[in-house]
Amino acid sequence: MRAVPLRRRFDLRPISTRCGNRGSGNAIHARRQPGEWLAVMRLRLEKLKEKLLGIHDSEHRIALGAALGLLLGVLPGTGPIAAVAGAFLLRANKAAALAGSLLVNTWINFVTFPLAAAIGAFLWNLDLASFSGNWAELGRSFTWRAFVDVALHDAAIALFTGYLLIGLLMAAVGYVICYRAVARARRPRADRAPTGAN
Repeated sequence: MRAVPLRRRFDLRPISTRCGNRGSGNAIHARRQPGEWLAVMRLRLEKLKEKLLGIHDSEHRIALGAALGLLLGVLPGTGPIAAVAGAFLLRANKAAALAGSLLVNTWINFVTFPLAAAIGAFLWNLDLASFSGNWAELGRSFTWRAFVDVALHDAAIALFTGYLLIGLLMAAVGYVICYRAVARARRPRADRAPTGAN
């Protein structure tokens, strides 16, 4: 079977950037309403499901790759390259790891950051207001010296703890969902149909 490059297999970019006319695509993207990103994410999930079901590998390797991609896509400082490298080391499916990482990388930080801050502050018994304020101030006026000062503080460990727990939870849920979806899709149609009463 001819191998399909990962870049072509998992094109998860927004539809507007994949259309033939780049000018009109940018215009469409610029006019997008605040709530439309949910529809875009739903479309990406459907595309991801279609691609994952088309991978020729075991259910476990595909689900493990997707879970690893979700985990490394959530953790700060990691991403698609780390996901593929991790999949190679763990003998997971590299295409699924890449897809899982691209699905959540970068954009989900808007959701996970406040959750990670709250979880980390609770577990490490830190003041949430000052804890979040240090990182918010760093984001507004970034300097390497300020980054080192914040990173060496206990808040960095607490924030990473929150991200790690969120990533592990997403990875566990993603593994179960992906494994069951692939196994169900590969099951013969007769076995998938509900049995009627005799």
